[in-house]
Amino acid sequence: MGSGSIASWPWLGFLLIVVVSGLIAYVGDYIGRRIGRKRLTIFGLRPKSTAIVFTIITGGLIAILTMAAVLAVSEDARERILGYTEIVTRLEQQAAVQHERRQRAEDLAAAAQAQKQQAERALVTAEQAARRAETAQSEAEQRSAGAVELARRTQAQVVAARRELSAARQRRDAALARVKSAEAAVDKARRAERELDARLRAARAELTERLEEIEKANKEIQNAFELLKKGRQAAEDTEAQVAELQAALDKGRRERDQLLQELDRSRAEARRLREVADQLRAEAMRSGSGEVIVEYGSELARTRFRESLARDRIEEQLDTLLRAVERKAVERGAGADERYGGDHAVLFGVARDGTLIAGATFKLDVVEFLAASGRSVWVRAIALRNTVAGQPVYYSLQRDADRLVFRDGEVLAVATVDGREGEGEVGRRLDALIRDQVNPLAEKRGLLPNPDEKLTVIGPETWFPALRRIKDANRPVTVRVVAVGDIRNGDSLAIAFEVADESG
Repeated sequence: MGSGSIASWPWLGFLLIVVVSGLIAYVGDYIGRRIGRKRLTIFGLRPKSTAIVFTIITGGLIAILTMAAVLAVSEDARERILGYTEIVTRLEQQAAVQHERRQRAEDLAAAAQAQKQQAERALVTAEQAARRAETAQSEAEQRSAGAVELARRTQAQVVAARRELSAARQRRDAALARVKSAEAAVDKARRAERELDARLRAARAELTERLEEIEKANKEIQNAFELLKKGRQAAEDTEAQVAELQAALDKGRRERDQLLQELDRSRAEARRLREVADQLRAEAMRSGSGEVIVEYGSELARTRFRESLARDRIEEQLDTLLRAVERKAVERGAGADERYGGDHAVLFGVARDGTLIAGATFKLDVVEFLAASGRSVWVRAIALRNTVAGQPVYYSLQRDADRLVFRDGEVLAVATVDGREGEGEVGRRLDALIRDQVNPLAEKRGLLPNPDEKLTVIGPETWFPALRRIKDANRPVTVRVVAVGDIRNGDSLAIAFEVADESG
């Protein structure tokens, strides 16, 4: 293991902890919001409790995945954390071997020292013998010159003593060499032992430091999770409204730039259409009186062109819309216009300067616009004048961007209705709820009127069950009007009544 990998591991571990914690915190927050928004439940818990359970589980994954990521990426971390016991055991075994080697070296040095002392004692004995022999020789020479034989023997003893002295000196030198070798081995063993102890202490210190860093990171993650949990708890009561506003804001930002230009064009086109329609209406009124079968500005038909349609599919859908307008004109008693192929409903476009555009040219312009828009668009057929029976219907096409107005289950109006009142009074209160709250809100949100100029159409299958529940309660109840399904600006406003007993 190189020093570079050890030095870079804390930064890599810290980076992995930040990335993995941020990713899992985002996923936990996203899952919690989605589960809370969809009001899902598990094991009979409330939706709120279910979202908290999933959030806690996600938070627990942070510490597990953080440690797993560190172990998966860094081989040094795996060796230090997972192989801690093996490393310590191996280092201790190496220390024991070094200690045994040092002990043997010390024993060898002690034996060499004993041999050295023995050789020195033998040398001293030999030197004493040599001195005694020399003394004896001197005395013999002084006492008798004729004691040659004794002198020779004494000389031989001196030579032998000298030889023994030389051998003792050689043994002493050899013992000194062995002592030096033993001392060198002891020094080497001691240096190896000190190096091994230093490595062992460094490994333990590094492992302790890594464990402290991981524990500190886990504490920081836990503190962040607690803060996130408190923030979610504080924002829980307003989460639905914030989500709705955020969604509307994001969608508005995406559509704003595209709608501004289209809005300007639509307003200019609407002004031109009004002026032309006024002229046509005045002309029609001057031409004679009769039964008005189509009023100026009324809608004859509508259809929605979804985004990314092929050009041939756009032309086919537009032709279907024009045929629907022709059928409606015939059903209402419109006359044929021989100047335009005998059609009962004649298409015109209005330029910015107020001049009329032929139907074929205007139709081609509409097809080009829809093919290039890249988004969903409502196209409505609008009458350009009042049409009496027997006259052809003149109309144009108005384009409106398709957008979401109400979400499924959104509350549109709330009121308290007393079930003890008569059915007529209860019915009038429900009518007032639709008229005074639902219709203004729908108009404010930009819901396009139905062809019969109404915003909300309520059938008996919706009206009478609500009336019956209110009467059966026989006490004041809370009535909520909610949207049924996602409603776009060109859809009919489908609603339902929710009746809640105030005493319960």
